[in-house]
Amino acid sequence: MPTINSPTPDATTLTKGKIQLAGVLAGTAALPAFSTTAGGLGGASISWSPTIVGFSANPSGIYQYTKVGKFVTLFINQYTNGTSNSATFTISLPVTALTLTNAQWVVPAQVVNNGASGFGQAFIASAGTVLNITADAGGSGFATSGNKRTIGMQITYEVA
Repeated sequence: MPTINSPTPDATTLTKGKIQLAGVLAGTAALPAFSTTAGGLGGASISWSPTIVGFSANPSGIYQYTKVGKFVTLFINQYTNGTSNSATFTISLPVTALTLTNAQWVVPAQVVNNGASGFGQAFIASAGTVLNITADAGGSGFATSGNKRTIGMQITYEVA
């Protein structure tokens, strides 16, 4: 904290950590700190246990999010393959997306489809409650058997 010096020391002298308003000692000053709670500026990362659809055996992974103001950022790292039983792949969201007509949030996602690595896309629709993941950038579905996962991805979306 910087020290503020007054030219004439008296009862209202400004000293380190003090504020002077119109000659009145108003109290101590402190720099604002980042919050460590979810939803605060610089909010803490929170783990959640999503529902994962499209597997007979789910992949193991890390699922975390932060909420800063009206925005949620997901961090997903699936470190083992799951066994596919469907062309679809969804992960439930920790917070429902904002209702915004014709909007969606889309990012690339590194995926494994039937054992082959590649890049698909991850998207959240307006008012969405799930993250949808596709096998390629064109939006194709996954093989209905074999290994499947998203190796790692991050997406930020707006909430109400």
